[in-house]
Amino acid sequence: MRKILFLNLFFALSLSMPAQVNIYNALIKKIKEIHPEIATQNKVIAFNIWSLENRESREINLSFDRAFKIYEFAKLKGGSGGFIAVAVSLEKLGASQNIALLKDGNIKIISLSADEIQELNATQLSNAVFDDKGNRIYQNLRSNEVVESINKLITR
Repeated sequence: MRKILFLNLFFALSLSMPAQVNIYNALIKKIKEIHPEIATQNKVIAFNIWSLENRESREINLSFDRAFKIYEFAKLKGGSGGFIAVAVSLEKLGASQNIALLKDGNIKIISLSADEIQELNATQLSNAVFDDKGNRIYQNLRSNEVVESINKLITR
């Protein structure tokens, strides 16, 4: 019985791994395309899916932006080169989305549209944090958990 349970668990995990790596690789590719000046190697990468109407998703953007400012060049477990945060808008990026990001106080976070990252369409994640190899460290964080969670990744 344990063998069957273990095999089923292993199979389920192996199916989810490519999706994680695909999202991570798509984020890296888009960041390099839009911001070639940002070094992405050895960095922890986070994304948050947000919309204008969802206040909590906008608060999470603000928390990721704050973490980006603090830990951009920090040595972190899973990414000795620092931290990058990406805000992925469910709507097409336009003036209203950019104004909302700035009005909310987001300065550092990288802004993308969901249609630019096709791999996000199949995910059940609202946000996630990946190490430099594409492994998911955190997922579906609330706004009050973001900075504290990234802080736990600091290496001493």
